[in-house]
Amino acid sequence: MKHHAGQIALPGGRVEEGESDIETALRETYEEIGVRPEKIRVLGKLSPFYVEVSHFVIQPVVGWLSQKPRFKTNSNEVEMMIILPLEKFKPPFCKVKMNTLTGEAKVPCIKYNDEIIWGATAMILAEFTDVLGEINLTSE
Repeated sequence: MKHHAGQIALPGGRVEEGESDIETALRETYEEIGVRPEKIRVLGKLSPFYVEVSHFVIQPVVGWLSQKPRFKTNSNEVEMMIILPLEKFKPPFCKVKMNTLTGEAKVPCIKYNDEIIWGATAMILAEFTDVLGEINLTSE
């Protein structure tokens, strides 16, 4: 995607005609990293949000796998995969200066090894962490 090329991202893409956002998430996950839709148990959705730069509304979908899959990345869409430990999602997040289409900005991010996860992906991971925290609090 021209506005987000080279950025770390979760599997995703445009909704095709007649397709739901969940169907899109399952299809894109299969196309990008080779995880078959029937292996994924959809748990729900996070908050949708608008990204000004690309003019997209992102609807994150959360799924569960009962076992670690054999990933098969699509080299046309995926340069590499990062398996990010769950504890890395937790705040406090770092802040870094990034060059964006609108200029330099100081943005919250997650640093892992030599990678910087920021923008929409960091926002999605932060909300996912919040939701997990709420589940843990209510189950005690």
